[in-house]
Amino acid sequence: MSLLYNWTPNNKLFRDGPPYREDIPDFKKPIADSMLDCGSIKNLVHFINMFLKEYNIKGKMLQVGASFNSMKQTEECFGLEAWNLDLVDDKQPTTIIGDVTNCPEIPNESFDFVFSSDTFEHLTTPWTAAKEMIRILKPNGLIFVTTLFSWRYHCCPIDYWRFTPQALMFLFKELECIEANWDIHNRRVPQQGRSEGEPDYDICPEDHFGPWMENWRVYYVGRKTT
Repeated sequence: MSLLYNWTPNNKLFRDGPPYREDIPDFKKPIADSMLDCGSIKNLVHFINMFLKEYNIKGKMLQVGASFNSMKQTEECFGLEAWNLDLVDDKQPTTIIGDVTNCPEIPNESFDFVFSSDTFEHLTTPWTAAKEMIRILKPNGLIFVTTLFSWRYHCCPIDYWRFTPQALMFLFKELECIEANWDIHNRRVPQQGRSEGEPDYDICPEDHFGPWMENWRVYYVGRKTT
């Protein structure tokens, strides 16, 4: 097995045979047990649910940053009471207004599962965000972070950082690392960005090779053992 895809002993990338999800409408095709194939929200939900089931996670979850689903959809996806932490007040009763790099609004050990997608690259100090996420996580709870290693510049509002699996392992070194790995399912998908908003808002100019086509994501799953 290549070291490139073997950062942790519990790596799921080489399991035999994809499972099926018969319990979700219009979700009848095989879904691989791998972030390499998480090319859709449904696949990502399935991948996360494997960990939630394996570690018997129930209770409350917190999404850090802009949610990829409504809270109602999130609860249906994960079977947990869903809350969102964001800088922007979306007028939803389940949204906590705060900054994950310093969120005293949330008491210690409040959530069983803390989830962050496409947020860490936009944080000024992701190391303090990691500490806060660990603080608000209950014992035996899980953290799942997915962010970027190689991606075009995209300011939302500012694009600060890129990460490797080892970087996420370091940021969350107080946790038991269950899995940390690459996600390259989108590697050769053209990513030219969007041109709306301010000039050069989220745009990568094409050259003689074409648009941006080197897209690597990373993810981390960790467990708080004490």
